[in-house]
Amino acid sequence: MTLVLGKSSQVYYYSGEYGYTEKSEIHLTNFSSTGLRQVLLALSDRTIVQIKPSNEAKYQDMVDVLDEMNITDRKKYAMVDISAAEYDLIKNSRL
Repeated sequence: MTLVLGKSSQVYYYSGEYGYTEKSEIHLTNFSSTGLRQVLLALSDRTIVQIKPSNEAKYQDMVDVLDEMNITDRKKYAMVDISAAEYDLIKNSRL
């Protein structure tokens, strides 16, 4: 699972590797208890979450996503640099 942090506390997420499948299904959520928290709770314990902040994400977004990792008891996650393709994705998103 990959989380891409965008502007205005938006969280884009998808499973697998973006661009490697014909139709990468991208979703949009926020940091509310009915948003990202529910997405994380639906994952299996074996899922590794990649967190990719964009240049438009705020420091508070990083704090919030790490809080959600703790609240949902996610043990496997990593902070990763955002790719150019993912940055274009959130920049041009119509979600």
